[in-house]
Amino acid sequence: MDDVEFRIIVHSPVALTLDAARDVVAQVRPKWRLTRINLQRLAANVFECKVGIDVRDVSREDHTDLITFRDTFFSLLALIAMVPVRPQIKGTFTFRLGANKFAQISLDPMDYTFPESPILSFGPLVEGFAFGEVYRAAIWFTGQAINSSEPVHRFLNLAIAYELVVGTDSQIRGSKAPHCGSCQTEISPCRHCQKEIKVPTTLRERAEFLFADRGLLSAFIDHRNRIFHGRLLDCMAENSKELALLNTDLMVNIRNYFGHKLGLKDISRSEVGQAVNVPEIFVTVFFESRGENREGDSGKS
Repeated sequence: MDDVEFRIIVHSPVALTLDAARDVVAQVRPKWRLTRINLQRLAANVFECKVGIDVRDVSREDHTDLITFRDTFFSLLALIAMVPVRPQIKGTFTFRLGANKFAQISLDPMDYTFPESPILSFGPLVEGFAFGEVYRAAIWFTGQAINSSEPVHRFLNLAIAYELVVGTDSQIRGSKAPHCGSCQTEISPCRHCQKEIKVPTTLRERAEFLFADRGLLSAFIDHRNRIFHGRLLDCMAENSKELALLNTDLMVNIRNYFGHKLGLKDISRSEVGQAVNVPEIFVTVFFESRGENREGDSGKS
């Protein structure tokens, strides 16, 4: 039976082993039945991805399903290799500065290269396509975090990913009676109407299973509460470096959580690809003088 070819050029610092394309064994049936996977290097950090999808699993009339497949593919590849995976999209803005001067901002991935993270097998990639909607959404937000170098944006994506996982995997649910903060005595029932008092369990309590490091859990809850409750400035300015370091630990932690389900070995913060922390927009300024076009200074924003 014919298949549908998914083909796209991606910019990503990944390296492939000789056996990766042949090792695609999965223990579960993915949402999309994949007939083939090919990742061919076009240049340093640039690959052409070709994936065959069983024609019964996609529809020409429903483009949203192909978009979902694309986003799942990108986010799984980013999670497995722990590096940014970006489509090669070109786009520029040119600003007229006056006096024959112009500024141009380029939004495409440019041609920077980084050390490559090896992909030993495509098996985990196929396994990931069998995940349910909640896991796929959480991995998508994790992929967005990997691709975002701005600390607050990265944290927001990670926080959503963590909340999705907590909501579906935590064994602690429901409500409980409140306790005194000093003596821990249960404050229930109400002394006036004698009805039982119940408060929802906290995110900290429900998320403990995700954090072997309780210090990381406390830092996550603290920053999550400050940002989600409108105190964003508390996490910026002089505190931005602290947030950037926290983000790396959070990325490693959730990657390892999903890694256990995908058959991947744990990684440490030292194994996060260097490309994770690069700026995404490059700025080049051009100027004209005496009727000749000359290239001026270039830099990064």
